[in-house]
Amino acid sequence: MKKRFLALAPLVLLSGCLSLGQTQPNENSAHNRYYTLDAQALRLCQGDSRTQCFELNRIAGARFMFKPIEDKYGQTVQRPNYPRSLAMMLINPPDQSYVSERVDVDGQIYRLPANDHTNLAWRTIDNIFKTIYSK
Repeated sequence: MKKRFLALAPLVLLSGCLSLGQTQPNENSAHNRYYTLDAQALRLCQGDSRTQCFELNRIAGARFMFKPIEDKYGQTVQRPNYPRSLAMMLINPPDQSYVSERVDVDGQIYRLPANDHTNLAWRTIDNIFKTIYSK
């Protein structure tokens, strides 16, 4: 009985690991293909997610941490409204490296393709939030 248990234990553990892997997001999921930017609320989200989002207004005081984004886009985030300036930079990249797409009638929601520029912006904003709000 003990030998049978010892023989089955690794299989049970392995099947548990395999099932955990199935809950991980697919690399081709919408979250990894584009970002959604609400230009009025200044909210940047992965895909159409309402939970994986950043409120750009909450990082206005961290202007000094925008440098990786500014370097990548070749433009500085301008005052007086840093979050709006950042949003406009993401919507209309100065180097025209990608085209954003309006996805609503009012023209306030934009879809940004996931690419080197937008992925770097997302990671930088994520790092800013972690620096400011994590304890």
